[in-house]
Amino acid sequence: MASAISNFKERDLGGIVDELFRVYLRNFLPFLGIIAVAGIPLAMIGTAVGWYALSYPLLNGAELTILLFLIVALVVASILAHLLMSAAVTYAVAGYYQGNRLAIRQAYQFAWHRLGSLVAATLLVGLAVLAMSITIIGIPAAICFGVT
Repeated sequence: MASAISNFKERDLGGIVDELFRVYLRNFLPFLGIIAVAGIPLAMIGTAVGWYALSYPLLNGAELTILLFLIVALVVASILAHLLMSAAVTYAVAGYYQGNRLAIRQAYQFAWHRLGSLVAATLLVGLAVLAMSITIIGIPAAICFGVT
């Protein structure tokens, strides 16, 4: 444990970036694998949705409904895949600093078991940002309506 903590010392921005490249270059293939597990299926699904959209230049009601459903499904899948990928990379980096071998499957298992927490945290952050946006926009509007 002491060796893992000793790796963390105060650094300037250049030192942080240098350490970032060092960790990622030393473990390029495992990190590439983590990214590929989520990225390749998403790219294939996105390409299929794009081909579907381009194959029907003038969409009628049913085709437009299918296309909108596919786009919404792709956005949801992209968000979930990004959450899993980010958690898997974070787990892998933490494991690297603890001296563990980077395993793609183990990283995704860790991420998968925490998917509910990841989604909940993402929704809470989204709601907080939305509330702040409404507040920032709402305060001047409230002042304007309150004065007039």
